[in-house]
Amino acid sequence: VIPADGLFVVADGFADGTTQVANADQIASFDFQNGPDSVVLSAGELIFDAVGYGVFAAGDVFAGEGNPSADPAAGSAIARLFANVDTNDNASDFAAGAPTPGSA
Repeated sequence: VIPADGLFVVADGFADGTTQVANADQIASFDFQNGPDSVVLSAGELIFDAVGYGVFAAGDVFAGEGNPSADPAAGSAIARLFANVDTNDNASDFAAGAPTPGSA
């Protein structure tokens, strides 16, 4: 369930179930690469949002919207520029920067 503030933070967890990510709403076991990669927010077959980031080669699968967002450097993150704006173009909607989990 997405909290009333409209922000939902998914964090990578350690084997003991803890995480280094503050304000995590869900802890899961995953390992996003620093691109190219895609993240899709869905419920069953219904897709709510999707972001793809990095430079995709001919054989890579881009599951984002429009054009990919910039590839974040190690230790950084991508975030939506404006919380309530979705132009269906990841390059316009997202930017790389310092992680700010739980902040709009």
